[in-house]
Amino acid sequence: YMSEKPERLIEVYNAVSGSNYGPDTPIEINTLEDALWHDRINDLSFILDGQMIVLIEHQSSINENMPVRLLMYIARVYEKLLQTENIYKRRRIPLATPRFIVLYNGREEYPEHTVQYLSESFLIQEKEPALELSVDVYNINYEKTPQVIEKSESLKNYSLFVCLVNRERNAGATLEEAINSAVRYCI
Repeated sequence: YMSEKPERLIEVYNAVSGSNYGPDTPIEINTLEDALWHDRINDLSFILDGQMIVLIEHQSSINENMPVRLLMYIARVYEKLLQTENIYKRRRIPLATPRFIVLYNGREEYPEHTVQYLSESFLIQEKEPALELSVDVYNINYEKTPQVIEKSESLKNYSLFVCLVNRERNAGATLEEAINSAVRYCI
């Protein structure tokens, strides 16, 4: 749904980041081609305006391992993007700035917005870790009406769709029945 139209990605990114990229901002989707990479699924990755790599993951359960997972994804994305560059040359290779986002819509209570840090998983906690990665986690549960979904029609629609599927599943429908029902409602 999000990657069908680049303007949806821009709208969602603007909602969570507070930025104001226009709908005509260049987008290059670079989700890992082998969507299943070492048994790890990468949801969505794109380059925004040639300057920023945005990785968005959807989670229906709370996962405190998202920083390490996203570290592995971004390494793979950079590897893919830098295939023609010689990383052993003296000259610094400019890298698109990464941004890591998780959209959570599970059943467990969760704050509207939190930040997870890779360094929280390190066995030795240091004031200034040699490696850090921060992940913005947004609770997009439709029934909780988080502010972030009010900033993006696409995110609100997606959140509503997932909510409708979950309601139908809770009422005893199969996954296929629940999806079909939610699609009919949304249309």
